[in-house]
Amino acid sequence: MRYEPINLGIMRAAFEKIDAKQLEVWISSEKTSIYARKIWYLYELLTENILDISDVPPTGYFDLLNHKLHFTGKTKQIQRQRVNDNLFGNRDYCPMSRRTETLEQSIS
Repeated sequence: MRYEPINLGIMRAAFEKIDAKQLEVWISSEKTSIYARKIWYLYELLTENILDISDVPPTGYFDLLNHKLHFTGKTKQIQRQRVNDNLFGNRDYCPMSRRTETLEQSIS
């Protein structure tokens, strides 16, 4: 999650195999961790299952997608996990474009 682009299809497939209770235990133990909050937000977004975890206490927001790895959309603040959702779409349709050297050169 730190150095690799996010692939929503892979994340969704993984979430189908992960036990929600184990995810709740892990997230609850690291509730302010950026990575736990990313996984938590993506889990709820992609599965439409709300985990039995209280909202993150007041803390800073962070962008879901790294703008150095992805082209990103307009941000929408998600208060529950304190995430700036900067995806281009929603759970039903969300095109993702990775930043590559070729695309960067084309834009320049």
